[in-house]
Amino acid sequence: MLNLFSIPLLLYSSYQYSLWTILLSWLFGPLFTYGILPTVLLGTFLQPIRSFSNRLLWALCQLFARLDQHAGLVTYGKPALISVCLVLFMLLLLKVHPHKHYYRWCILLVVSLNFMWLHYPWHGEIVYFDIGQGDCTLIRTARNRQVILVDTGGKVSFQKETWQTRQSKTNGQTVVANYLLSKGINHIDDLILTHQDTDHVGNFPSISQEIKVKQVWIPAGMEQSSSFQRRLVASRIQPTQVKGITTQHHSGWPANLSLLHPFQPGKGSNEDSIAFIYRYYGINCWFSGDLDRNGEKQILQQHPTLRAQILKTGHHGSKTATDPSLVAALQPKLAVISAGRNNRYGHPNQETLATLKNYGVPYLNTAHSGMISLRIVKGRPQVSTYIK
Repeated sequence: MLNLFSIPLLLYSSYQYSLWTILLSWLFGPLFTYGILPTVLLGTFLQPIRSFSNRLLWALCQLFARLDQHAGLVTYGKPALISVCLVLFMLLLLKVHPHKHYYRWCILLVVSLNFMWLHYPWHGEIVYFDIGQGDCTLIRTARNRQVILVDTGGKVSFQKETWQTRQSKTNGQTVVANYLLSKGINHIDDLILTHQDTDHVGNFPSISQEIKVKQVWIPAGMEQSSSFQRRLVASRIQPTQVKGITTQHHSGWPANLSLLHPFQPGKGSNEDSIAFIYRYYGINCWFSGDLDRNGEKQILQQHPTLRAQILKTGHHGSKTATDPSLVAALQPKLAVISAGRNNRYGHPNQETLATLKNYGVPYLNTAHSGMISLRIVKGRPQVSTYIK
């Protein structure tokens, strides 16, 4: 009964539940009472038993760690608070009236409806994460048929001594992975890493520890980068899952994304950034990593009639990107800037903001608005912001 009462609370706080919990709880009571506790007490006084006790505890820890890595962990998502309260209330009623079977059916109904609501949403969504001085965007279609992550964010760190390094979770885990899990998503179909800068790709190893990644797209040539190779080794992604692309060679690229750049292999630097248009229920959304103005102009030369209602400003609003000719051509209705609060680079630059103002384009900045969510409801765009 304690396990049953804890499940709704665990799901509300951690979004996942291990099926091993019930079995291990049932086994662990007798094991602790008749095995571990007597052995530890005897080991306190007898050296030979103490060594055996230590080995037993170590073996149990290894067993639990191995079980945690295998099947049994269910990603449910974050249930609505009202449904958590309803389930707890009905569990209390079931405790008082154990023979009222319709309480069980009610609990099953509430749990099932929440699961369907989380895993098969009616609307798609584009989420511009508040990831600090970095870039990370989620694209997911209705019913989660396709989940795409564009960049992962990452903290630029300077050389430190070993004793200065702290082991902690990245904001890729605490922000991006947590958000995905809260929505019942435990996989990414396509991870697009626009270029090799740490503030765009630094978190992909840690995110891959929490979320399964099926395929990774990078600008052709970036796979030769030593920094990318180090991150790849630290991740749970196999080299065969990584594909370097150009506009000439991009077999398997998601069909609803129009690839615009790079034109040829490079080194994965800013000027090699992947740029594309995502068509979202009739609305074009522009993504270009840290692509510079020259790259933007080259795209316009090849696609002079290009239009995009939602503009993701290049390079966090730096003056090196978002050329006036691009804004004039795309004719956006909204610009989104991903930048950190009080960042050392002065992003977004006043020149970029002046360009947006001159063309009458309103903008939202994650530094001020927090996470930005775009949905299409009844054919109209709906923008929501979530300030921390």
